[in-house]
Amino acid sequence: MNYTHHDGRNPSIQLHIEELVLHGFPAMDRDRIARSVEQELTRLLQQEGIPAGWQQGAAIPSIDAGDFTMGRGATPEGIGRQISRNLYGGMKG
Repeated sequence: MNYTHHDGRNPSIQLHIEELVLHGFPAMDRDRIARSVEQELTRLLQQEGIPAGWQQGAAIPSIDAGDFTMGRGATPEGIGRQISRNLYGGMKG
């Protein structure tokens, strides 16, 4: 994941997700969900910034994205965006 700050600064961020555990989603959607998670997390970090607790670096063993309900016909991209928003909220504490 690459990150460029909106004011031109280029802080370096390496965000590594070792494992993304999803329950209740078709296995065939996993790659599309994962890509959407990456894209949305990148967008959130660019627009909302790095969570305060992560400004000096952090290693977080796990973040619980919580439970959420998706409506019928939800796309893998929409699911990925929702997961990212929950993860980002978990990053902020």
